Amino acid sequence: MTKPLSGRFAVTSVSTVSAGIYSVSGNFSDDSGLYGPGDVAVGQRIYLYDSNAGAIRYEITALVSVASNPISLTVAWDSAGAAIEPPGSTGVILAVTTNLLLPEQPSFTQQGIDELLAAGIIAETYREQLDSLSGITGSLGDYIPLTQKGQASGVAELDVNSKIKIAQLPGLAITNTYAVATETAMLQLDVEVGDIAIRSDISKTFVFAASALEVTTKQISTNTATITTGTVHGITTGDTVVISGVDATFNGTYTVASTPTSTTFTYTKVAGNTGPTAVSPVGSAVSKHNWLELLSPTSAGATGATGLTGATGPTGTNGATGAVGLTGATGATGLTGATGATGSTGATGDAFGIYYLGNYNPSSGYVPNIAVVRGSDGQLYLAKASGQLGDPVNYLSNGQWEIWIPKGTDGAVGNTGATGLTGATGASVTGNTGATGADGISAFSWTYKIDLTNNGDRDPTNDYVGFVTLPINTSSQILVDDNPYGINTTLHNLFLSMQSGYLTLTSQSNPGTYATYQFTSCVDGTVTNETVDGSYVVFNVSSYTGYGSFSHDDLVTLSIALKGSSGATGVTGATGVTGITGATGNTGAIGNTGVTGATGATGYTGDTGTRGVFSTAEDTPPTGAVQGDVWFDPASGIMFVYYDNFWLEATSRSIANPSDPGTVNVVSVPAHEYGVDGNLTGDVASDSSYFYYCAANYVNNSTKIWYRVSWTSGSW
Repeated sequence: MTKPLSGRFAVTSVSTVSAGIYSVSGNFSDDSGLYGPGDVAVGQRIYLYDSNAGAIRYEITALVSVASNPISLTVAWDSAGAAIEPPGSTGVILAVTTNLLLPEQPSFTQQGIDELLAAGIIAETYREQLDSLSGITGSLGDYIPLTQKGQASGVAELDVNSKIKIAQLPGLAITNTYAVATETAMLQLDVEVGDIAIRSDISKTFVFAASALEVTTKQISTNTATITTGTVHGITTGDTVVISGVDATFNGTYTVASTPTSTTFTYTKVAGNTGPTAVSPVGSAVSKHNWLELLSPTSAGATGATGLTGATGPTGTNGATGAVGLTGATGATGLTGATGATGSTGATGDAFGIYYLGNYNPSSGYVPNIAVVRGSDGQLYLAKASGQLGDPVNYLSNGQWEIWIPKGTDGAVGNTGATGLTGATGASVTGNTGATGADGISAFSWTYKIDLTNNGDRDPTNDYVGFVTLPINTSSQILVDDNPYGINTTLHNLFLSMQSGYLTLTSQSNPGTYATYQFTSCVDGTVTNETVDGSYVVFNVSSYTGYGSFSHDDLVTLSIALKGSSGATGVTGATGVTGITGATGNTGAIGNTGVTGATGATGYTGDTGTRGVFSTAEDTPPTGAVQGDVWFDPASGIMFVYYDNFWLEATSRSIANPSDPGTVNVVSVPAHEYGVDGNLTGDVASDSSYFYYCAANYVNNSTKIWYRVSWTSGSW
C-alpha cells in the first residue's frame, strides 16, 4: 500500500460548470517537501473547511492544469442534493485508500467524521513523512542539532579514527622529569606542580608539590633585602631561596639570613635603600619546602605462582599509530674541566700619576700605592690603604700613609750676597695683543642623590639635589646641598664662586640618562642658615636638554662646567738688556739629612692594571689617544682629558693646592735645588724630563727647597 498524498490547497477562484460540478483554481503545497503539484491525480479528494458546514468533501474528476502552481481542477460535490458552492478558503487535497472511502451521500454527521478522518490522515501522513527521512529512528528529542557540533556547550566531533579531534581537547597537564646535580639547580627549574626532579648528588627523587610562594612586597635597607609573602612561607634561616618575577635587583638565588615573621624573610643584597614597595603583578619565591621527596618503593613479597595461560583471543585490528612521545629531559651537565694554567704576568704599567685632595672617589676612596697627597706640612705622602683616609701628617699613628720623598732638615740660611748694580732699563716694546681665545671649560663633579618627590624652595638635605618645580625639564631653579654624597665637608663658597656655565646630572646606574642645564647664577638658599654644613645653594637655570628618565633616590653624578678665562694675550715685545748681576753670596752649609723612618709593611700586590697614558713630553697634543687619556701641557701647566675625540681642559690648573684650590703657581724650571728668590711653597714646574715641586719658600743659594721626579726613573 502506498503512502497517501496530503497537502494544503489554497483556493484562489471558483466557477460553476453545472449543478454540483465546479472549476477550482489554487496553489498546492506540501510542508514535508515530498509532494508537489504534479502529484495531484483524478479520484483524490479535496476537503474544504466551512465555518457553518464543517469539512465539505469534493472529488477530483478532471485535471485542467497541474504541472505547476497555480493548478486548475474540475471537482464534483459528493451529494445528490442541492449543490453547495466550494468556499473560498484553504483546505487539503487527500488521496484516501480503498478502506477509507466515504459514503457518496454523507450526512452532516458523516461530514464531522470526515473532519476527524482528514485530521488523522494529515497527522499520520506527516508522521510517515518524518519516518521516511534517511536514518531517522525514534524521537526527534534523541537527536542533537548540527549547529551544536564542535561548539561551546555543544558536543565534540570525532576524527576518521573515531578519536576526539585534537583541536577540541582541553589543555592537558603533562608531567616533565628533570635531572639535576644540586638542590640549587632543582630550585631554579621552571616547573609546574607535578613535575619531577632527580637529584644525582644524593640519588633521590622529588616532586614539585606546592605552587611557588607569591611575593607581595619588597624592601632594601642597609644592604638587607626583606621579602613579604602572601601566605605562611615555612622557610628557615640558612635555606636557599630563588626569587623571580620581582625585578632585576631582587631576582636571583640567595641564602636566607633571617625570618622575622611567618610571612617575611631576609637575605643580603648590596643595593641602594628602597622603602616597602608592593610587587604588582606578584613575584614568586621557591625553596626546598615546595618540593616533596618521593619515597623509594618497599621490598616486594614473594612472587605468586604463575597462572594458566589464557586462550589466545582473536587478533584485533591494527590501531592508529600513536602520537610521537615527548622529547626526553636533557641530561645532567658534565663535570667542569680543570682550571687552565695561569697566564704570564702582564707588563707593569707606567709610573703612577699625581693625585691630590679633592679627587676622592666616594665608592673607592684613595687607591693604595697610587694616590700621592701633599700634607699640611709640605711633605708628599703615599697612600697605603683605600677608603676615607685620615690626615697624612698623622701617618705614624693611623698607619694609612707613608712618606714618599723624605724631606731633609733645612740647612742654615746663607749670607745674602751683596746686591749688584742695577743695569740700565732697556727699552720696552709692547707687542700686539693676541686674539681672544675661545672660552675654556673647567669641569667639577660630585655624587648626589636625586629628589623627585618634593618641590618648592627648600633645603634638599644632605647628599640630595632637588628642583623647585617638577618635572625636572620645567624647573628654572636647581637646589644643591653643600655636602655631596660621601664627602663630609661643605662646598658652599665653592658653589657661590660659580656664576656661569653648565650643570649636568648623569645616572650612575644608566649613564645614557642625563639632564643638562645652562645656569646663569648661583645664590644662597633662603630657607636655612647658609653658613653651616647642611645648607644649600640655588642654581638659576635658563635652558634644559636631556635623555631618559630618573627614579627617586637614584645616585647621579653632578658635573659643573665653567666658562674659562679668555685666551692668552699676545707675545710681549722683547725686554731691554738686564744690568750686571751682583756677586752671589756664599752658600750656607746643607743641614744633615733626617733619619729615614722604618719602612712600612708591603701590602699585597694588586692585579696589573691596564697600561695608563699620561703624557707631558709634548708641547702639542699627543696623537693616537683613546677616551680617558690625560695630557699635561708643560708650556701652559694645564691638564687635559681626551673625551669624544677632543682634548678637553680638565682644570684651570694642572695640580691644585688642597688648602687653597685654584692657586697653584706654575713657574720656570729651577736651575738648582735651592731655587731663586721668590720661589714659594707649592710652586710647580716641568720640562720634558722632570716634574718639579717646591717644598718650602726660598731661603738662600744653598738651602734645598726643590724636589724633582723623573718622568721615567731616578731623581736628585
